[in-house]
Amino acid sequence: MEKQDFIGRPANETLDCHVRALTVASGRPYPEVHALFKAAGRKDGHRTKGHVTVLVAGKLGLRLINTRPIKFGDTKTKRVTVTKFLNDVEHVELCAAFIRGHGFGVTKGVVADFVAVSPRAIVTCWAVPR
Repeated sequence: MEKQDFIGRPANETLDCHVRALTVASGRPYPEVHALFKAAGRKDGHRTKGHVTVLVAGKLGLRLINTRPIKFGDTKTKRVTVTKFLNDVEHVELCAAFIRGHGFGVTKGVVADFVAVSPRAIVTCWAVPR
């Protein structure tokens, strides 16, 4: 996606990756999602705190997806890498994934953002419930 694909996004807005990610996942317009983030306490031009993203995801009707393989008795389960995650979520229409320091939208296994995504591990993922 390109910057202009987030219609209504202010040209001077920065550090809004969580807003863009939940815009993609929810299918709602950027200004609507941005307003929810602002009402939940996000300040323009500042990083989004995790609890704010959780509040907004809930208001958008998104659910948290488990991204770690569960093994009984395993206390050191490794997180899934971005590459593996993108392969695994090809069947998911829309979702928002978060790695440490960045969030991005995913459409059918393809990153829907204009910022490059590193190969880090997925920390959380939100999607519309089926």
